[in-house]
Amino acid sequence: MIAAALTGMMILLFLGSWRSTLIITLSIPLAILAALTGLSLLGETINVMTLGGLALAVGILVDDATVTIENINWHLEQGKEIEPAILDGAQQIVVPATVSLLCICIAFVPMFGLGGVAGYLFRPLAEAVMLALAASYVLSRTLVPTLANYLLRNQHVHGSVDEAGHAKPSRNPLARFQRGFEHMFENVRKTYLGLLQLCLRNRIKLVAGFLCFSLLSFGLAPYLGQDFFPTVDGGQIKLHIRAPTGTRIEETTSLTDRIGTAIHSIIPPMSLAAS
Repeated sequence: MIAAALTGMMILLFLGSWRSTLIITLSIPLAILAALTGLSLLGETINVMTLGGLALAVGILVDDATVTIENINWHLEQGKEIEPAILDGAQQIVVPATVSLLCICIAFVPMFGLGGVAGYLFRPLAEAVMLALAASYVLSRTLVPTLANYLLRNQHVHGSVDEAGHAKPSRNPLARFQRGFEHMFENVRKTYLGLLQLCLRNRIKLVAGFLCFSLLSFGLAPYLGQDFFPTVDGGQIKLHIRAPTGTRIEETTSLTDRIGTAIHSIIPPMSLAAS
């Protein structure tokens, strides 16, 4: 829920339209519900790994809907009616959206080849991500254009600009904040454009430097450790006790009691409880 709320706020910040944000945000819970339905049919449960997969997919779920709405708004700004704008906008992005979906899903396919404990852990995560993305793709082809037909039909695209093409002053604090953000973001885009032009003028040096940096990065691989899970310092001390073979349970209990008393005499009880 927190991830969905933050994603919706980010979309509102960039698009500046609550109607478009509402359409995109509605696709998040619907895609998650569809993914949960698919996980239930596959016999999976809600656990740390499936929830992690859904949280990982939340940021990607809005991509298809965002691109669809943005393209529809662009066609509306060109003076088209709502239905031709929806049909043209959806048709233009169907191939890129399909390729993007397949590329992301392919990245999770190797997890289905894992065996043992790793397979039990990561297969549900891969299933959750792939099911959520597939549901998001279907929703962006069906529900999103339908909602756009209802919510964006009466949206005044040209009502907020004057004859010279400049935005009219607004008393709405959210609109003023969004316009200020767009102004700052436009400065960032200009800076990036200058940097991109500099790279294109020196493309040979850029490619050579990138290859050298990549080769140097591969040189660090032998120095990286390999663990099934990363080591975590939980601030705890584990003490393993093994009594001689054949020791009675009563004697083992007495032994552990003596060890506990010795530990409490060394470490204060409050510190032991806190650890």
